[in-house]
Amino acid sequence: MILLQNPFQFLNYAVERICFIGLRSMARSASETGSPDDLLRSLMDWVLQLPNVTQAPHRMGGTEFRVHGLEFMHSHGPSFLDVRLSLEEQARVLREGKAEHHRADVHHQEGWVSFRTAGEESVERAKELVQLAYDNAKGTSEHSRG
Repeated sequence: MILLQNPFQFLNYAVERICFIGLRSMARSASETGSPDDLLRSLMDWVLQLPNVTQAPHRMGGTEFRVHGLEFMHSHGPSFLDVRLSLEEQARVLREGKAEHHRADVHHQEGWVSFRTAGEESVERAKELVQLAYDNAKGTSEHSRG
């Protein structure tokens, strides 16, 4: 049994374990078409085809995606995504019910929203949100570079 010193240590441990299990499952052969792991892998493959996108481990577990060094989305486990939109797009997708309010107010104030994938149709909706987040980050990074 692992002894954890504080709630944040426990949270980080839990997220790491959940993400490790999700990543280990994604490494298996795709024998279960439509499983959460397969759907996430399909989405991640699509994200990585966007120009100038890189991936790295996320500081809270999972995988983050960046364009020109600016994070625009990250995943937590096989079916939970956070994407960063402009404040206008954030308000619109929340109003239209296309995403959920981010759990942390500080991130919500920065344009982050959350989305859960639960099937092929939800992956297509996720792609719409990711494209908005990518376009926003790409425009922001290009603007800041001059």
